[in-house]
Amino acid sequence: MVYQLRASSPTARKTHPCDWCYTTIQPGERYHRSTNIYDDRLYDWVSCLACQALLLAVWDWAYGPDEGVDESSFAEWAQDHLDDPEHGGKARAYLERRRGADAWFRPEEAR
Repeated sequence: MVYQLRASSPTARKTHPCDWCYTTIQPGERYHRSTNIYDDRLYDWVSCLACQALLLAVWDWAYGPDEGVDESSFAEWAQDHLDDPEHGGKARAYLERRRGADAWFRPEEAR
């Protein structure tokens, strides 16, 4: 289970990648930052405000006991909701942000 210790919405002083869509959060932009514990590991999770606004919808769709959501949960949710009357526009916008993200932020290309 993920335990959130604190959450904030600071203004970026430097660039950050969104941990869900990999877009670049630019200096001067507001974003969401949470400090969490999972598997006895402390970490920060950074997300753009557009992805943060999707969190509850993705969480409700993907959540299982002792699990959280990650970037693959967001991508699967978006693919599953492309034609959904309520969420289709947001799903397409997420996929577009992810496609347009800077390649150096993508985990598979950064290794």
